[in-house]
Amino acid sequence: MALDDQLLFFQDLVVKIKTLSVSEKPTQIGEALNVVQHTMANDPNCARQVEVRNSAKVVKFWISGARCDNDLGDEYEKYAYNFADYGYKSSDIDHAEWQSSKKREQFTA
Repeated sequence: MALDDQLLFFQDLVVKIKTLSVSEKPTQIGEALNVVQHTMANDPNCARQVEVRNSAKVVKFWISGARCDNDLGDEYEKYAYNFADYGYKSSDIDHAEWQSSKKREQFTA
């Protein structure tokens, strides 16, 4: 699934989760976390940093209000690890781009 499609699917799940009962939410939250993890894995250049960061805010809200069973806890743990890894990758790319632009400025000066 393309990144845009994954993000649209995540947004659809966000809307759906808002309408579910407390007992139905954990399963759908787990699915949404899985979608975001796939998005991060399929975004090697971190082109979707903004969307991924925004998803973290949504996830934080969900987890704080959800009844966490073992499956949701495990899925959240995987998500948190992948989110941290994506953040490191993103900061490395930003740093590399900054260094590259700095070198270009030196050559054009």
